[in-house]
Amino acid sequence: MRNKKLWKPSKFVFKDNRFLASSNTNYVSISSRLNTNLIAKAYERYIPVYAYGIILDARCGAIPLYELYRPHVSRVYCFEITHF
Repeated sequence: MRNKKLWKPSKFVFKDNRFLASSNTNYVSISSRLNTNLIAKAYERYIPVYAYGIILDARCGAIPLYELYRPHVSRVYCFEITHF
């Protein structure tokens, strides 16, 4: 990833050493927060087990999982498809 220093948390954040849904309603609506927290819990469990080597994050948008998989991989390639 070229601009690591510019990356900021979006849909998911680390809080109290846990990977959780963001409380920012621009990223996660209040009605979606429970579901997003359940998804975050699954990601927190499985990404450290299965993410290694080089990651290709397709359709990544704001790269919401970057902070979680970053310590486990050697390189990250992100791209977004804007037009078909």
